[in-house]
Amino acid sequence: MQEREELGLSGNTWLFFGEQYFTTDFLYQTEWQAWLKDETLAKLDLAFSRDTEEKIYVQHRIAQQSELFYQWLQDGAAIYVCGDEKHMAKDVHDTIRSVIEQEGDMSEADAEAYLTQMKQEKRYQRDVY
Repeated sequence: MQEREELGLSGNTWLFFGEQYFTTDFLYQTEWQAWLKDETLAKLDLAFSRDTEEKIYVQHRIAQQSELFYQWLQDGAAIYVCGDEKHMAKDVHDTIRSVIEQEGDMSEADAEAYLTQMKQEKRYQRDVY
C-alpha cells in the first residue's frame, strides 16, 4: 500500500481485515483509513470475532459481498491471504470457492480449477502459518 501511495496509484484494492478485537487488534488502523480516504484503497471490510455475541470472520464478509467479489475476480483481481493456516486460510479458501461456484454457476470442481488457474497466474497467493 505504501508503494501504491508513493506512485499515486488508486482504486481496485480491497482489504478484508479480520482479528479478534477492534480496539486492540486493528493493526495499522489509521493508515488503512487514510488510504481508504485518499482512494489508494478502494474498499475495506472488517471482521472482528470477539466484539459481538455473534462471531464475524473474514469469510463471512466475503460471502456477504459475493457478487461484487466475483466480479472483481472476473476483472482480474489478485487475492492475498495472510494469517492462520489451520482455520482462517482454509475457511477463506472454501468461501472463495463457494462464491465462484455460486456467482459463476460452476461445479465445485470447476471452481477449484478456477482457483488453481489463479494460483498459476500468481493471482491467488497465501502467506499462512
